[in-house]
Amino acid sequence: MTSQDIGSCSVAEKLKLNGADEHIVEAAHSLHRNEISLLLLKRAGVSGELIDACFLLSQCADSLIPERIEELRRSPLAKAIKIGELRALLRDGDACSATQGRWDVCRKSLIHALDILENGATVDGSSKKKSKMSGILELFAESFEETEEMHNVALFGRSS
Repeated sequence: MTSQDIGSCSVAEKLKLNGADEHIVEAAHSLHRNEISLLLLKRAGVSGELIDACFLLSQCADSLIPERIEELRRSPLAKAIKIGELRALLRDGDACSATQGRWDVCRKSLIHALDILENGATVDGSSKKKSKMSGILELFAESFEETEEMHNVALFGRSS
């Protein structure tokens, strides 16, 4: 057994026995770095709720991409942990005034991520574009069906 295997077992055991937030975060980081797998956690007897939280947090890692943040909302455990992490980052950043210019940009991103976690994602420009494109595709499909129907009437004298 390698030292990495021992470390992997240790992460899984701590998670299985305790399930504390810091063990979930540790397992999520190990998943993100491909040091452990979901299968290893399952075989170790870790609950599905904990595995799901670890997976979602590992997928989000250091990302503030709205779609990934939104995914965290499906697990109350992962959501609570990420909210705590974001609030800690905000608190630490606000306390450090040396890089205030850059911090303002980062702070806006963290606030936006917190808003998504707490309230859900809002419809943005890309969602509106997707919705508009879906509407155009639906109109095209309806037009195609009508054209096909007219073609059947013209050829066979009957509708389908």
